[in-house]
Formats: sequence, C-alpha cells, structure tokens
Amino acid sequence: MASQIVTVQGDDWTQLSAAEKGCFENQAGATLLYWVSDVKPDAAQTVGHNLRHLGDVGFQVNTSLSMKVWGRTLSNAGNVIVTEY
Repeated sequence: MASQIVTVQGDDWTQLSAAEKGCFENQAGATLLYWVSDVKPDAAQTVGHNLRHLGDVGFQVNTSLSMKVWGRTLSNAGNVIVTEY
C-alpha cells in the first residue's frame, strides 16, 4: 500500500490515480471535485462528485476499461493524499 501526495489545481483536472482501487483524502483548503473517466475531462467541466476539505473517500474502478480518477478544485490549488491498494 503506497501513498503519494498529488497537487490539484483550481483551473484544470489532475490525474489522482490509475490504480484499480484505493482511497484519497482531500487536504486542499477547498472542496475537491473528482471524476472517473478514461480520458482527462475538459478544463471547462466544473461538475463532478465533491469532497469537502479533510474528507476522504474510497474508490474502485474497472481498469479493464483503463479508467482513471481525476480531481480539481474550483479555487485555490491544494494537495490530495492518494493511497492505492
């Protein structure tokens, strides 16, 4: 089980993980939006599942479809701790 810190931006999507399953914790000072998709969402997309500051969520994706977990904020940049299983 390896953890890494991923910095997310307020103006574009950042890949959080391509692992099949794991969890992430929002350390950013803003609400984190996250999305699961095989391709990077357009920077203009400002909808997604949301996770408040210091919240954490588990994920499991179907890697046979090459899905990835993406994240962004709508304001300031911040860190997300990603733990892949």
